[in-house]
Amino acid sequence: MKKIVLSLFCLCLITAGFAQSGKLRVAVSFDTDTTFTLLGPLSTKSLEINLTGTMYKQIEMLVDTTFFQLKREAFPQELTSANNPAITGIPKVTLMQSWVKKMRKNESYDLLLLIYKPVQMTGKYASLEGLSYGLSTSKGIVFSLNNALVFDMKTMKLLAATNIESESDYIAGTFTMDKSLPNDHSRNIETPIEMINKLNQDFAWKVFQCLQVSKKNLTQK
Repeated sequence: MKKIVLSLFCLCLITAGFAQSGKLRVAVSFDTDTTFTLLGPLSTKSLEINLTGTMYKQIEMLVDTTFFQLKREAFPQELTSANNPAITGIPKVTLMQSWVKKMRKNESYDLLLLIYKPVQMTGKYASLEGLSYGLSTSKGIVFSLNNALVFDMKTMKLLAATNIESESDYIAGTFTMDKSLPNDHSRNIETPIEMINKLNQDFAWKVFQCLQVSKKNLTQK
């Protein structure tokens, strides 16, 4: 009886070890703003409200832990566009090579999930000025701009990507501020943040789909 129990225990350990090794390890990095911006007609004000942690949890909750293991990695400060509206768009793979090589040396990642703020929108919403998320105080527009890329960490080949297809992908809605209160009063900020987090939940679903596509592309190699 003891031998049977011991055998079953060993089998469980082997199975658990196999399941663990069969997971795709994903490095998740954000090249986005880390502040909530109040965008006025004449000036902007940045508030220390970092919503990337909430977005990461939204993605993490959707991902099947049987197949994926996520871990956050800081995007290199020298390459980041965070809090710099002048720098937007897809980070160049050539510039990321040194960082990726270092990650590969320290961690056995399979995929790199990079979330970044896309190129500044033109036309109707060009006034968002390449910012990641916030509130246009003059127009009452709540916005959050995000895109994602998934790379094969061994080759840095792009496996999947999200894209902005319509205004509903980055406009969370409208909000009328209470002018009797300061712009940065909690009652003028809490609702827009809730709206952004709700919009980002839809984006998290897109990211999840990209990870699924990336897994399929890797297994078909």
